[in-house]
Amino acid sequence: MHKLIKLLKDIKKHKDYIYLSILISLWLIVLGVLSVYSANIIDVLSRLIFYSISKNIVLILVIKSLIIICIIILLIYLIFRNKKRFKFYSVANEQNLGENKFKAIVLPISLFKNYDKLKIEENEQRISIKFNDFNSFNFQIKNGGNCDESNNIDSINDFFNEIKKFENLNKIRLGFNWEVPLKIIYKIKKNQTNCPNCLKYIVLLGTEGQLNTNLLNNNAQNNNDVNSNNNNNNGNNGSYQQLDKLEKLIKIFFFNRSDNNDDIKIIKRKLNDFENFTELSEKFEEIEEDIKKEYYKEYKEHNDNIIKNYENFKGIDDTEIVYDITGGQKLVSVAGTFFSLKSQSPILYVSQNNNDTIKVINAIYKMEPPE
Repeated sequence: MHKLIKLLKDIKKHKDYIYLSILISLWLIVLGVLSVYSANIIDVLSRLIFYSISKNIVLILVIKSLIIICIIILLIYLIFRNKKRFKFYSVANEQNLGENKFKAIVLPISLFKNYDKLKIEENEQRISIKFNDFNSFNFQIKNGGNCDESNNIDSINDFFNEIKKFENLNKIRLGFNWEVPLKIIYKIKKNQTNCPNCLKYIVLLGTEGQLNTNLLNNNAQNNNDVNSNNNNNNGNNGSYQQLDKLEKLIKIFFFNRSDNNDDIKIIKRKLNDFENFTELSEKFEEIEEDIKKEYYKEYKEHNDNIIKNYENFKGIDDTEIVYDITGGQKLVSVAGTFFSLKSQSPILYVSQNNNDTIKVINAIYKMEPPE
């Protein structure tokens, strides 16, 4: 009796597998019958053309055909009716970024060592992006309602080209390491021609970091020097403190500055460092939940027919949240890949040989119905 109860529990636990196996078996039977029946159809048709045969045989043939067609339609209906019970995943693949409907991007941001040299100045007419100690570099863009969103986006390529030109002419490096996240945003936005307002969230993930303890242990008479060193020695701080300037650049290039109701929301998140795999994995999960909650919150504000529980809200899917694994420590790439395997979210990788090429990688390993 105990074994029977255990067997029934196992059957209940694996009912999706059993149901799927029954459907597959029925399909195999139908295909076998259909292959035999096809030979009979050819035989009867040939006899009908070349010889006179009984009308009853033709009638029987038509009835059998209708029965088989009905069975096939029933099997197709059963599969589509229960498709939510099964998840048929594609094999892991990669492709160049093209037309997309991504609603959120998660960008881990590494430390920008020349952060303090970057200056953004603006007035009513123009915005200037400069680097201190490199006075000859001064990139300008129109400000205010005179420049539309399309012009803002396209001007980012001019910005990158000016940096490269300046570095080649002066044989120096500006150390601007935010090109990858800005290029990813640009490429995603430019490839959303069929859904120009799909992108809703940009998540910037930075490290909190710690101040140099040696500096903090200096005596009181050197306090002013310590403060100065803390501001200038970015190697002792995390990248989270630098996200404000990156956010400002994103708004300059990608937001419609003539419209206060921005379509894209920038979310900033921090963690201790990028070398803690457990913390990284938990942070990715937390970010995914935050994005879905935020999307649900905006849905409630604009819709009367409210779904009470955000877990039941299907407004944004895991496959519409994409994670960049290009820059920073190798552990970010590892954690991002593992999270992609778990959540079905695609990951992005910018080619090191040609940073105009961005790969979309679907790292999927699961090919079975869910429990």
